[in-house]
Amino acid sequence: MSKKITFLLIFSIGLLGSCKRALYGPSTDKADIKGFAVKNIDFEYFNSKAKMNFYDGANNFDASMNIRIKKDSIIWINVIPMLGIEAARVALTQDSIIMMNKIDNYYSVFYYDSLSHKYNINLNFNLLQSLLIANTPYSKTLKDKVNKKGDYYVLKQENDTLVAENFIGLENQKLIRLNLTKPGNMNSLSTNYSNFTSLDGVVFPFNHLINLSYTQGVYTYKIDLKIEHQKAEFSNNSLKFPFNIPQKYERRY
Repeated sequence: MSKKITFLLIFSIGLLGSCKRALYGPSTDKADIKGFAVKNIDFEYFNSKAKMNFYDGANNFDASMNIRIKKDSIIWINVIPMLGIEAARVALTQDSIIMMNKIDNYYSVFYYDSLSHKYNINLNFNLLQSLLIANTPYSKTLKDKVNKKGDYYVLKQENDTLVAENFIGLENQKLIRLNLTKPGNMNSLSTNYSNFTSLDGVVFPFNHLINLSYTQGVYTYKIDLKIEHQKAEFSNNSLKFPFNIPQKYERRY
């Protein structure tokens, strides 16, 4: 199961980072986009205790999670099933993803450059950080297209390899939904954010729903990941990110 969650992280980074050029879209109202704003979160450290549900059509898996982030440096996650025993620990840095399976006593190391070559997609750390914090993954430019639809502004950014639709709430100016698609195939990623709560003035969604659809060969697979934060904090106080791999652990991958 920890391998499936790690694959979801890797695929998410790949889909988010699949364009090497700036996203663009013809704007019909540049005066409107100049006044358009998104309240992204600026932070130093993030710490959360959360519940998660993972479903891929064959497996339905509930667990607790601890998530710690040092901005632009490390994302640290551990997964604890309902029995209370830590099953997996994952550390994402600027150059690699390390997954430690604490049930089967092994670890795996994935490097962004080799994954980029293997899957023909551009992988990087910063975009997954945006996904977890609920920030828009791409900077707004005057070439982007903004439309008003109901209770949202829809910021559309695109190029030949990726289409990103950012649904921004009119009232809170926060990212409510993100749809990412790759033209020419069935791969897609969507995130929905809800239950926005003020944390000392920082508005953060406590509920995340991530839906992933991807193809391998002739088969299409779907993964749903629900994250419900029970407690979350943004702070300037440093956190610890323990990740010591026991010598007895075998390396796989």
